[in-house]
Amino acid sequence: MERIKNIIVDDNSNVRVYLLKKKGYKGQYEAVVFPNALDQKIKETYATNYEHFCGERKIAEYDSVHSEKGTIKKIPLTDLPYWNNMIAALSTADQNGTVLNKENFTDNYAAIVLAYERVKDDHVEKTYLIAQYRKVESWYKRSVKFGFVANTIKQKDEEIFVLNGCIDTAIVAEDVFVLQETAFEKVFSYYEKSKRTVAAKKAEIENWKFLDNPKSFYEDVVGKKGATTKLARALEKAVGDFSALEPATVKHTLSQYDEFKGLTYDENDCIKFTPSVRDLIIDILRLTYARDLFSDSLVHTKGV
Repeated sequence: MERIKNIIVDDNSNVRVYLLKKKGYKGQYEAVVFPNALDQKIKETYATNYEHFCGERKIAEYDSVHSEKGTIKKIPLTDLPYWNNMIAALSTADQNGTVLNKENFTDNYAAIVLAYERVKDDHVEKTYLIAQYRKVESWYKRSVKFGFVANTIKQKDEEIFVLNGCIDTAIVAEDVFVLQETAFEKVFSYYEKSKRTVAAKKAEIENWKFLDNPKSFYEDVVGKKGATTKLARALEKAVGDFSALEPATVKHTLSQYDEFKGLTYDENDCIKFTPSVRDLIIDILRLTYARDLFSDSLVHTKGV
């Protein structure tokens, strides 16, 4: 998080503000860019708000099965749905000079994006602060207000147009930090994408021979956001076909790890499924314990 803070508080950083709007079919966007740069006071407001939203919160993997409530969730940028399309929309707005004005303002945007950039040691560093666009009725108390004046925008005391001051997501390099999970979901549809991933694997999951009741496992996951997103990420990064695994192989491999001592097995060496071990089963897929199941050698590398 310090990487982000160092960029946004640096007086030498340039920042551009965009409004993103969904366009046509799912996953496509168009953007408009603010016609005037943010002044120092507004930069300081966002820097202060960033520290306000981060506080002393710990960082945990977004799809971690066991994470504390209230943590800042972290995911790899490569897992972020639609981000490439969003970046393309920002670039198009810059190239075409699509500037926000009174005529093209719609108050129907998906997100506000603050794009920071600075050069340090001949290297360009970028970070993005992203917030769900909130209409008038939900303005945040620390918001920065703007009004249309002629063909530009100027900060106003009247509540005409608002940069709502919220920061829901922060991105730097290859890391995404989720500060406000509900708003993050609304902007990036992370959960919706996860539901589609899990649904597409339903037949495969229900054919897992190493579980005594794979259908019950699937039903216990569906409808639960945390379990669904965790399982989806695991399935996307799966190192093999789990329906091909024999129960005895799974039991033998997992018995070598203390993490799975809580699992019990039936007479056919199948894991006995109960809701209490759902997260452990997801752990089998998520961590590269899974690699052990498809290899003769034991390789224990966390993070998949």
